[in-house]
Amino acid sequence: MEPNPGASMPPTKQDLNSRVLQLAELLQIGWQIIKNNWQNLLLLTLIISVPMNIVGEIINRVINNANTDNLGNLFLGFSIGGLAVSAVVLSLAGILIPLGVAAIVMADLGGTKIDYQNALKQAFGRWGAGIKTSLLMVVCLIPLAIALVVPAIIFGVFWAFSIYLVMTENLSGWAALKRSKTVVQGRWWKVFGNLIAFSILASIAAWILQVVFSFLPNGAVSNVIFATINSVTTIFAIVAGFALFKNLTANQK
Repeated sequence: MEPNPGASMPPTKQDLNSRVLQLAELLQIGWQIIKNNWQNLLLLTLIISVPMNIVGEIINRVINNANTDNLGNLFLGFSIGGLAVSAVVLSLAGILIPLGVAAIVMADLGGTKIDYQNALKQAFGRWGAGIKTSLLMVVCLIPLAIALVVPAIIFGVFWAFSIYLVMTENLSGWAALKRSKTVVQGRWWKVFGNLIAFSILASIAAWILQVVFSFLPNGAVSNVIFATINSVTTIFAIVAGFALFKNLTANQK
């Protein structure tokens, strides 16, 4: 059978550099990348997210089960103090996930493959820059959100690619935010719509998996599992977001 000349060919990763892709094409490429690297993406996310979710659940349990007498309050203070420090450290460790995912996707798009250990090593190398960039973004967005929600959304989209730039262009802080804004400039609605679509699809996947595990009794273990499911399904949004970022960067006017 002769090929139909009118049939559209599925997008390839090379198309990211040649033309601006539509949402469906970005989703297909994102899925290709995940299929090629799913084991390393999964292990990377689990190594970071499981300890974070366990500590978060412990903090909730300590607060909910605390005694109200003076001794109980003293114990509560020490417990929460120590756990809070751990929670902050682990929350900052959460920044390693998008950095590590970016390293894996960068390698895949470059025609090579790295394992989760190499990706973690690269992520740790840019962790400080990632923390600086993320904290600066949060500090800038909080007053905008307090004053009015719309400006926070606008600049949140402008700065959406900053964490990728920490890894791809070795930028940090304000330089990463400015560069991200340059990439998004003139294509804000496209970026906004695509990011919303990625998030919705990741949320649907999380909901489906949570339904699958709904037989688990309510408790600490199920809470940690459900939180980890959310972390794992977010991988898709991060990978698709990176594909969008690379596509817009390569085809920037």
